[in-house]
Amino acid sequence: PTRSWMRGWSLLMLALSCAALTPSTALTADGWTDRLGLRFKDDCQEEVGLAGWMAWAVSWLTFRKGRRSTSHCETKEAFCAAAALTGLQVRYTAGKLRGSDRDFYDFAPRCGPRWQRWLGLKFETPTDAAVDDQTEAKVCPRGDFVTGVQVMRGRDDGRDRDYLNFKLKCGSEWGSPLGLAYGSHQETRSATCPRGLVVDGLRVHRGFQDWGDIDTYEFELHCASSVEQQMGAAARAPAGGSVGGSGTFASRAMDAASIREELMRGEL
Repeated sequence: PTRSWMRGWSLLMLALSCAALTPSTALTADGWTDRLGLRFKDDCQEEVGLAGWMAWAVSWLTFRKGRRSTSHCETKEAFCAAAALTGLQVRYTAGKLRGSDRDFYDFAPRCGPRWQRWLGLKFETPTDAAVDDQTEAKVCPRGDFVTGVQVMRGRDDGRDRDYLNFKLKCGSEWGSPLGLAYGSHQETRSATCPRGLVVDGLRVHRGFQDWGDIDTYEFELHCASSVEQQMGAAARAPAGGSVGGSGTFASRAMDAASIREELMRGEL
């Protein structure tokens, strides 16, 4: 009996471990995945100086216990109208801004063969830049659509730096990370569309905690019709791939120069 009990306990632990490692594929009624589950607080503490102190005091007087806002700073989203997601561009800068150490990110999806506009998240140039404005992009190989996104989060408490890096899943294959500045890894989260569906929308939430200068971001994916239904758009798309990296995924890749040329044609 003891051996059977131990075997049952081992199987249960294995099942729970596998479940924890499996990306969420559950969708809401309108096709969105859940948030990835990154460290994120629904608060926006961007008031500085006297305004910041007043907001903090009001939060305690109204029983919010220091939480200044009832929600995060902003949410932006983008949908692909005629074709699914085929790539992602990320912009990043970091440094001192009005006394706080800030890290700003913005995102631009690629729908079929065309780059879309930036989502328009808050993106200010620091007065004392620790990281100059950096932009990196990934594009799926020809004929593939994005079916999942992986986000890695880093945090350097000593320098109050918050890092993000990303991988795209194109078809059934994960690519290499974008070449964004990154360090002090804390967690990795991902979401993948259910089998037969592809990503056609991206939603990003942004928050900020003044105590510790913590910039946080969360993500949701919108999943749509099957790859087969979108193949007409894929056939018209130019050859694509990831920027940099090595191995099978990179060997089929659109090189960095091709992506830059595509962006310079005014498609973003």
